[in-house]
Amino acid sequence: MQSKARKQLIISIKFVTKLNPSLCSQILPHSSSRDLKALGQIAIDITQTNVKQTSNLIVSLSGLTTNRELKKILSTCAKNYEDASRNLDVARQSMTSSNIFSVHAGALNAESDLNNCDDEFEGTPNLKPSQLQQASKKVEDLCGIILVISASFGG
Repeated sequence: MQSKARKQLIISIKFVTKLNPSLCSQILPHSSSRDLKALGQIAIDITQTNVKQTSNLIVSLSGLTTNRELKKILSTCAKNYEDASRNLDVARQSMTSSNIFSVHAGALNAESDLNNCDDEFEGTPNLKPSQLQQASKKVEDLCGIILVISASFGG
């Protein structure tokens, strides 16, 4: 990756993660020694790991609550996170085959799945556990990083 393009990518990623700078430190250290495709793969892998961790958190929270409404919302969120995981698998496979359009589509669809979980809490924001709020924000930011990286292939 050319130096100017690398700098622009780093600026874009930092902008996406401005409220969560630890994400930059997870991904950007790899940028100096890797090409854009490798950086994309790293971002997808980190995102996939965090989606699985958040999915496990959702299952755990569902088992701990006695609130029927929250259980129903968490059940839907668990399905949303399964869908997001499948879409990230598509993005990973597409990155391997350099199908950047499908990488972008996979990340965009995963982000949409994650947003669908957030939408379930509309009207009942007090029900959303703080651990889930933090975890979902992180995976949404990570999807944003994949989108920035995939868009950088065109420029």
